[in-house]
Amino acid sequence: MTLFYREKPRHHVGRRGFTLVEVLVVVVILGILVSIIVKMFDSKRQAYLAEMKSDLRNFITAEEAFYHKNSRYAGLMGIGMGMGIGPAELDLTLSAGVVLELNGNGTGFSGRTTHAQIPDRCAIFWGSPATIHQPATTEGVMVCDGGGGGMGMGMVP
Repeated sequence: MTLFYREKPRHHVGRRGFTLVEVLVVVVILGILVSIIVKMFDSKRQAYLAEMKSDLRNFITAEEAFYHKNSRYAGLMGIGMGMGIGPAELDLTLSAGVVLELNGNGTGFSGRTTHAQIPDRCAIFWGSPATIHQPATTEGVMVCDGGGGGMGMGMVP
């Protein structure tokens, strides 16, 4: 009886799978791409917020112009869509996508803007309107929030 030592044949001459370095490089690249995408979406959100704030400031200016002309605030109630059409009593044009909810009763006004692309909302009131739109809590202070309980923006001058 003869004993021979036989090596197992190598079916897989090359390596199998990925090395730890290769996996780490892929994870780092994915992390960089995700951070770029998040910043891009946040930039859009900031732009939409800027439109909302601008339109709300324009609403305040239009209300004050109406007051100085008529010795009262416009008696308005309703919603204005951002299609370049403002409420009839006010000389006001809204940005595309911005919705202005407003309320006025002669002794005060309240307004809130929202945008179709983000859940945030900005609001302000002055005087004693019948309805004060949330999230406004202090007279004359514009406040923006995340749409009813989310990311608070705090007070915005």
